[in-house]
Amino acid sequence: MISKAYDVLLSHHWSDQELNAYEQVTKANLDAIAREAQVKEEAMAEGREKGIAEGRIEEKVSIAKKMLQYGVPLEEVMKITGLSHGEIDNLK
Repeated sequence: MISKAYDVLLSHHWSDQELNAYEQVTKANLDAIAREAQVKEEAMAEGREKGIAEGRIEEKVSIAKKMLQYGVPLEEVMKITGLSHGEIDNLK
């Protein structure tokens, strides 16, 4: 904060070229900060989506296990959960 105020104070003595260069650097820094924030937000959104997808799969697996425990035929388990024959075989 103090350095920014100091830069503003000094800018009154800068040439147009120096002021333009300062503004370009400041804009580039702000753009970099904005890009970083956007990348972080995109990564968080991707992580949320991945977590939701994993949770859905875990729920399907849990349901399939319970169905198998109750003796529900494999074809029914596949139809209801959407899991493949191989995926269900791996649960046994």
